[in-house]
Amino acid sequence: MAPIEISKRMLTPRDWFGVAVRCMGLVCFYHAVSYFLYFLDMRLGLSDSFGTVEPKVPTGFLVYVAAYVVSGTFVLRTSDAIVAFTYGSDERATESNE
Repeated sequence: MAPIEISKRMLTPRDWFGVAVRCMGLVCFYHAVSYFLYFLDMRLGLSDSFGTVEPKVPTGFLVYVAAYVVSGTFVLRTSDAIVAFTYGSDERATESNE
């Protein structure tokens, strides 16, 4: 049986920052889904409305859904640019070309 080679490369702070930026994009999508579920919950009447005589549909939740979807998409699509802006030029790309 051949030994398994394990990469001993550690993630750099730049890599960890890239992971954190992408996680923030996913958190935005999580918030968008939760606000959309709140909207559906109130729209379908599954929960009681609090302190009102008439049940009102909180369409304001849809504004939050749209805002979180747009911001999540922006962060995920431009995460490399955000990391490059924060850390400057990519030093690893110049090292691999040598």
